[in-house]
Amino acid sequence: MLIELAIGDAYAAAFEYAPDDFVQQHHTLSGYVKHPRHAIDPGCYTDDTQMSLAIAEALVSAEPWTFEHLARRFVQAFKRDQRQGYAHSFYHFLLNVRDEHDFLSRIRPDSDKSGAAMRAAPLGFTRPRGCVAKMSYSGNANA
Repeated sequence: MLIELAIGDAYAAAFEYAPDDFVQQHHTLSGYVKHPRHAIDPGCYTDDTQMSLAIAEALVSAEPWTFEHLARRFVQAFKRDQRQGYAHSFYHFLLNVRDEHDFLSRIRPDSDKSGAAMRAAPLGFTRPRGCVAKMSYSGNANA
């Protein structure tokens, strides 16, 4: 499933926030195209796939499911392969954040963007109850 998500992400990267006429002309499913304004090369996945991979890595690790663990995976994924596609301010946030503690102390928890939903697909592979804990923003995990 992750491969298919990455392929779809790489294809759709050309059309996100692109002018309607560009989308109508190039959205033919015949291959990858370059976005008219963004610096993402055709066929390259974006931040959505990168953060989905971070979530998948967190799920398959033996580490407890905590804010710190997930933040560490996000920081590690970005630092090893800095991808285009992030919102400008979040991209610079990730460039400047040092580790999971710095991430959690500086993150704004009030985003109204769709990033969380775009990255949540790996959670569908979890067991029905107890594998992914519900967490409050205070960092407490409850099964």
